[in-house]
Amino acid sequence: MDYYDKNGYAFCYIGDNDEIYSWDGKHIGFKNDQEVYLIDGTWVGFSLNNYIFDENGYVVLYNDKAVNAPTPNVPTFKSIPEIPSIHGIPEIAPVHPIASYSWSSKSPLNLFKQ
Repeated sequence: MDYYDKNGYAFCYIGDNDEIYSWDGKHIGFKNDQEVYLIDGTWVGFSLNNYIFDENGYVVLYNDKAVNAPTPNVPTFKSIPEIPSIHGIPEIAPVHPIASYSWSSKSPLNLFKQ
């Protein structure tokens, strides 16, 4: 599933086994149910209703099934994903804040600390 930033630009995609790859194929994180983690197991947010939210409940990314989201731009071709890294043990996720559906001031790059 492809994910886009608030300007409609392709940022990442979720591949096999819920691994998250940047558009250029770099392994940047993973999903575990609704929780979103960096490769080292650091919790950075959650997914809900086709959006990815930051730790404060603000939207950082969305996919093409999200309701009331910007129209995605035509993406460039994805790079071939690198072999996934071994993840750290996931942190226990905190209780999610209420999803605001307002855009985060945090960029996707900052969320995934690239």
